[in-house]
Amino acid sequence: MILFKLKFILIIGGLAIGALFSLLFFVTVFISDEETKTNLASNEEWETVNISDAVLAHQPMVEKYAKAYDVEDYVPMILAIIEVESGGETEDVMQSSESLGLPVNSLDTEDSIEQGVKYISELLDASEEKSVDDETVIQSYNFGAGFIDHVAEREGSYSFELAESFAKEQSDGEKTAYSHPIAEEQNGGWRYSYGNMFYVARINEYLEFTNSESNGDIANIEGSKFPEPDPSDYGGIHPEGECTYYADNRRKEIGTPLENTRLGDAGSWIPRAKASNMETGSEPKVGAVMVYDYCQLNVSCRYGHVAVVEKVNEDGSVEISEMNWEGHNVVSYRTVSESDAKQLKYIY
Repeated sequence: MILFKLKFILIIGGLAIGALFSLLFFVTVFISDEETKTNLASNEEWETVNISDAVLAHQPMVEKYAKAYDVEDYVPMILAIIEVESGGETEDVMQSSESLGLPVNSLDTEDSIEQGVKYISELLDASEEKSVDDETVIQSYNFGAGFIDHVAEREGSYSFELAESFAKEQSDGEKTAYSHPIAEEQNGGWRYSYGNMFYVARINEYLEFTNSESNGDIANIEGSKFPEPDPSDYGGIHPEGECTYYADNRRKEIGTPLENTRLGDAGSWIPRAKASNMETGSEPKVGAVMVYDYCQLNVSCRYGHVAVVEKVNEDGSVEISEMNWEGHNVVSYRTVSESDAKQLKYIY
């Protein structure tokens, strides 16, 4: 009888321990799943700039719905969208009625914010599934979710050229005047008559991205101690103090001069390098020129940007040197995240 009771106790105890481990496993998986929910901004620190008081008045409600739809890291981006869409002055502050198939300005302020935040959450989920970047999500708020597929089927990351090509397809090439300074600098002041192909640049007017860290310990950097430029080389071709001037001269300094030293604005370096039969690619290598396309990762939509790879870290991040990131003729150093480095192109 005692032996039977002992067996019974052992069996019940085993079942209880098994149940406890099952519960712990469930909780662990559940928490893990919650923690790994889409969060493309996890490596970014976004800050708003130049946001009007009218838009900031909506921040508490934006934060409420951002929490409800699990996009709290995107509050700065949402505020920037409100600034561009309405300046915070209309009822439908996020102009989100159209995402429901309703006429423009059909929603009151709270419904507009809830629907706009919900739509952003849906775009983020789609962007994770299709492996595209945040800027594609921003442009898709203006263009619609079809732009995510457009990017995914091509380069996988946003570029102004992809936004332009999508707008051209959707509008059958029809153009309309657009007098915003960004458009005037880029093409003289027009856009295709579908959405706004300059939407990312417009949003970036109100955002600062601070995901890169300063690095002052990169060896063998001579700063701007380069020969005086040839005045005949002016006219937009690597003028002194610009990022292109630095990248050109840094390559000379490390003994691998560029085969073509008249590549123009930074955003044009990749196509012009290819035209000159220079080796290009998507993998960062020490000594390579890192090229930002026009508007890419918050750089100038008019000029683009270039830097020089000084070190590739084991975690995939890249240490770079550059000029005119922190100021004209100023050499500075950053560590670019792996996710950003993978989106960029390189000249070897």
